[in-house]
Amino acid sequence: MDSPDSDSPDTHSPGGRDGGALGDGGGTAAPPPGTYRDARAKAVDDFERAYLQRLISACAGNASEAARVARMDRPHLLRMLRRHNLR
Repeated sequence: MDSPDSDSPDTHSPGGRDGGALGDGGGTAAPPPGTYRDARAKAVDDFERAYLQRLISACAGNASEAARVARMDRPHLLRMLRRHNLR
C-alpha cells in the first residue's frame, strides 16, 4: 500500500486544493466570522440604515410620505429612523 505524499496538499481540508467551504485557496484560514446571529443582525442593520437613508432622502425628509412609499406604519418608520439616528 502506498503511503501519502507528505508534500501534497490535503484536498479535504479548508484551504486545500478543492478550496473547501472555508478555504481561500491560499492555505491560510480566515478568522471565524462570529455567530450566524451576529452576522445576520449586522447585515439587517446595515440594510435598514441604507434603505432608510435612501427612502427619507427620496421623500425630502417627509416621514409620512416615506411611510406611504415603504408601505409601513408611520410610527414604525419613526422608531426605525430613531434607532438608526436618522431622526
